[in-house]
Amino acid sequence: MTLGRTTRDVPRFAMPAKDDLVEPYECLDSSGDLGICNKDRCQGAWKPPRTHHCSICGVCRLDFDHHCPWTGNCVTLPRIKTFLALLYTAPITFTIAVSPIIRTLIRHITTSLAVSRADAWAKRVWWDWFGSWIFIGGPFGRYVIGSILGFRITQSNRSDDFPSYPGQVVQEPHMTIVVVTGMGLVLSIFSMVMAILITLNVLRGQTSLDTFKPKGRTDKLVRIPGLDTHGSAAAGVFEVSALLPGDRLYDLGWRENWKLLASQELLSSRNTHKSGVFVWSKLNPLILTRVRQEHMSTTTGQGL
Repeated sequence: MTLGRTTRDVPRFAMPAKDDLVEPYECLDSSGDLGICNKDRCQGAWKPPRTHHCSICGVCRLDFDHHCPWTGNCVTLPRIKTFLALLYTAPITFTIAVSPIIRTLIRHITTSLAVSRADAWAKRVWWDWFGSWIFIGGPFGRYVIGSILGFRITQSNRSDDFPSYPGQVVQEPHMTIVVVTGMGLVLSIFSMVMAILITLNVLRGQTSLDTFKPKGRTDKLVRIPGLDTHGSAAAGVFEVSALLPGDRLYDLGWRENWKLLASQELLSSRNTHKSGVFVWSKLNPLILTRVRQEHMSTTTGQGL
């Protein structure tokens, strides 16, 4: 996940001649042109479809999904299986780690609340103050702050010569272990939510970058080479069509999308094109069929 932070994972293939291409592909304009990148260290290199220039890494990433601050690197589709494994592992690990002490932690929190509500100072500065219902998280924050005060009161009442022993931070009421557990819980929830969202994107043939774009707008064009009036191959003949809002160009259906994810290596190598040959992404067959039918209808209408 952290390999190749400052190097292009898009091998510097020579840009193919568009008239030699026989597979449909996403293009930049009505002429079917391919893109290049002149930013940072890319220096005019070919920018294949589904490639995005990461402004943080300063390089282009093929099949870019998002830049992850946790790993300090870009998450791309060839690495998405590894990233999902990391996200799903986090809440599972947290649950296993906390399960032996969860009852003890709940008992400590309940005790700290009881101590806090019984303490005259805590009642005066917090529980009897009307602002405790409004400020710092509202009613929920009222009990969070109250439990923190209870832990502080318990700690201050503990004598300095109180014997210490291994596991005391768990066995005795201690705010540190509660805070650490709370942070782990928040991180686990975040990881699970993110894992579910990314999984849904994968099943829809989308990347996280695709979902950030405004709905109802699309600037994608698809070029289908070799279409003549009969739908047969013809040199130098092509059709460029704009996608409709909501079209998912790389969605092959959830089953095929899942098969692509399952076929990936769990620990993929840095170079996703080991053969040295660029592999074009498959496009949504329903969209291609629609574009071909529209092209045939338009051509037939013009012929009449």
